[in-house]
Amino acid sequence: MDISNRDQSNLMERLGALPSAEDFSSLAVIRNKLMHDYPEETQKHSYRINFIMNNSMKLIGIFINIIRYTEKFRFRYSFQELTHLHYFIELLYS
Repeated sequence: MDISNRDQSNLMERLGALPSAEDFSSLAVIRNKLMHDYPEETQKHSYRINFIMNNSMKLIGIFINIIRYTEKFRFRYSFQELTHLHYFIELLYS
């Protein structure tokens, strides 16, 4: 069964993996828009980057919440798999 990204986010919120499906969805939409860089949309691109920067702590909180949720099921990430996220993992376990 295929479910939409919105339904997945809502389910993750109900299960406690996400603090807010709405916040997560908003950040995901901005991320997707950043991936499509059009030179004529420089102003919009700047706005999106500023939005992400201003909400970076919310994004980090979402990541940490997901990691903590998966730990309930004794699922552990290998630090080698997450080397690009090393700083955030240190925050989680400090």
